[in-house]
Amino acid sequence: LSYDCNLVLYTYNKSLWSTKTTNKGTGCVLRLQEDGNLVLYSYNKIAIWASNTYCKYQNCY
Repeated sequence: LSYDCNLVLYTYNKSLWSTKTTNKGTGCVLRLQEDGNLVLYSYNKIAIWASNTYCKYQNCY
């Protein structure tokens, strides 16, 4: 997770994938929620990106 709130997956020095959230927030944190959804939040707790992998049912893991 870079300072500009963009989450990037690299191999060596090549970018393979990113959230495309450059400068969409500040002080961002990445949180894996209890429902399984991976969410990128800005400092003011606004979600700026989500994986949308949440579980709607019990015992999803």
